[in-house]
Amino acid sequence: MPSTNLKKRIGFLCSGNGAIFRKVCGAVNRRWLRSDLVICIVNRPCPSEAIAGSFGIPIVRVHRDRFRDRLAFSNEILEHLQHYEVDVVGLTFDSLLAGPILERYRWRMINVHPGLLPAFPGLSAVRKTREAGVLYGGGTIHFLDEKMDRGPIISQGIAAIRPGEDLAVYDKAAFDCCWRQLVQALSWFEMGRIQVADDSTVVIQGGHYGSFPISPALEIPELLAPNERSIE
Repeated sequence: MPSTNLKKRIGFLCSGNGAIFRKVCGAVNRRWLRSDLVICIVNRPCPSEAIAGSFGIPIVRVHRDRFRDRLAFSNEILEHLQHYEVDVVGLTFDSLLAGPILERYRWRMINVHPGLLPAFPGLSAVRKTREAGVLYGGGTIHFLDEKMDRGPIISQGIAAIRPGEDLAVYDKAAFDCCWRQLVQALSWFEMGRIQVADDSTVVIQGGHYGSFPISPALEIPELLAPNERSIE
């Protein structure tokens, strides 16, 4: 049954420029989401720290290279998530996780991948997509599991690639897919509408599948605006 407790505690794992993280911060501030962002964890110095600070979100830096292995690194992150009583985790993270964190937060860690999985997994998906000569790329939102970029897919968005188009143009189109999909996925999580069947297939209760360019269809009205509204 859908949840009646829509207010969740969101944690975010960041590695890069924080652009998607900023969008989620804005969505929380505008109350497009009913949850609160309670912690931002980074694995190295990055612009996400300044973004978190500007929104008054606590910041924790967990340096990957200071841990003997992936398990010790992951366990440190798990401790921080539990300390802040995080319900759901958003990730734009370039470090792999392992061990108890994957079980403790199974089907509660939502990863952003700027490509149409299972094609072009791993880092540099935007560049790999553009260099492959395909005519469509986009973004995938999926649950994190033990295998890199192989967790159950929640939603996918399509972005057209025109011959000769500059990489930056496609990068922006993929980004616009990704942040909207993530905000919508977090909203579905709030409402308890995400189900995982047989550890492989995600179903959004009441979701509209087969829509274009994002499926299942976006439902938050502000995400459907023809021109992006500023949410910084």
